[in-house]
Amino acid sequence: MTRSPLIIALLCALLAGCVSSPDSRPRGLIEAEQQLGQGARAFRDDDYRSAAALFRRALDYYRSIDDAHGQALALINLAETALAVDDRTAVRQHLAALAQLQPRLGESQLERRIGLLRARLLLREGHPAEAARLLDRLLADTEPIASKPGLLHLALLARRTEAALAENDLTTAQTLLQQLAPALERDATPSGLRARILRLQAALHARQGDPAGAEILLQQALTLAHRSRNRPAIAATLEELADLALKRKQPARAAELLERALPVRSRLLDQAALRRDLERLDRLYAQLGDETARRRIRAALAQLPASGEGARPELPAQAH
Repeated sequence: MTRSPLIIALLCALLAGCVSSPDSRPRGLIEAEQQLGQGARAFRDDDYRSAAALFRRALDYYRSIDDAHGQALALINLAETALAVDDRTAVRQHLAALAQLQPRLGESQLERRIGLLRARLLLREGHPAEAARLLDRLLADTEPIASKPGLLHLALLARRTEAALAENDLTTAQTLLQQLAPALERDATPSGLRARILRLQAALHARQGDPAGAEILLQQALTLAHRSRNRPAIAATLEELADLALKRKQPARAAELLERALPVRSRLLDQAALRRDLERLDRLYAQLGDETARRRIRAALAQLPASGEGARPELPAQAH
C-alpha cells in the first residue's frame, strides 16, 4: 500500500480559504483545522495512530457545529488512515458515516474522493469487477482539462489499472498505463503515485512474459521510494520484487527481499501485510530447509495480535 497524496490535498483545500482573518473565527474551528493539519503531518510520517486520534478530534468538533463539509474531510482522512493499516472494519464504518452525509455535500470533489475510497476497499476485498464499474463512473466525471489530468484523475486511473490487472484484462491495463505514463515525467506528480505507476507497469510486463522488464521497472520504483523515504511504497515494491523472484524460481532471493520488507511493515503497523509476509517466509524457509530461520519467523508470528490491535511486534534479529 502507498500513502495517498489526496489526504494532503484535502487539507490544503480546507486551509486555503482560512488564512486571511484567523483571529475573527471561533477558536474551536481554528483548533479543528490545526488538528487536521497535524493529522496530515502524522500520516505523512507514517504515524497512523496519532493521525487517527487527531482526525477524530477534528471530527468531534465539526459534528458539534453540524458542519457537513468539515465532517466529510475528517472522515475521508480517517478512512485513508484505516486503509493504510488495513483496518477494513473501520473503513466501512467511516464510509457508512460519509454515505449519511453525502446528500448534504452535493456534487463536489469530495463525492469523487469518497467514491475512490469505496473502490479501494472493493479492490482490497477482492471485488475488481465492481471496483472497475465504480471507477469508470468516477473517471467519466473527472475528465482532465487540456490534457493535464489532476491528482484525483491520476489516482482514479491508477486504481482502474489495478482493477484491470486483477481481472487479467491486459489490453485495458495497457491503455490505462499509456494515459498514466506522462505523469511519470512531471515533477508535480507525488513520488508515491509515480512509484505506483511504475509498479503497475511492472505487473503488466510480468503478465506479458517479460520478467526482465518487470525487474527494471520495480527497481526504478524502489529507487524512487527510497529517495522519498516512502515506507508504504518501499514495502510494496520489495514484496512485488519477491513475487517476481518466486516466478523466476529464486526462493532465496525472494526470502531476502521479504526480510527487508518486515521492519518496514512493522513500523507501519500493517498487521495484515506483516502476517502475510511472515507466513510467506515460513513457507520459503521450509522450502529452503532452513529450520533456524523458520523458528525465528514463527516466533515473530506468535507475537502478532490476533485481531490487529496495532501493537508493533519485536522482530527477532536475522542471523548473518
